[in-house]
Amino acid sequence: MSKNKIRKTLCLNTTTEKDIPLIERIQSVQNFNDYIKRLIEKDIKSRKIVKVESKPNQFSHTGNTTSNLVITKGTTLTLKAE
Repeated sequence: MSKNKIRKTLCLNTTTEKDIPLIERIQSVQNFNDYIKRLIEKDIKSRKIVKVESKPNQFSHTGNTTSNLVITKGTTLTLKAE
């Protein structure tokens, strides 16, 4: 394998009820690599921040700003300022 590629492994148990439908699904997919890439891209898009507004922090005397984030559907992202 070339140096510019990353390999990740997925382990599923054929005797676990939760894994059986997953195994059946991936066995029906022609190109597993492309399928996983599309799922990851879909996940990334569903978590995308669509708008960031910065305004002065009314509680700070240092002039720091806070951001009001508008996030699309998906898991809420938490951003921490350093």
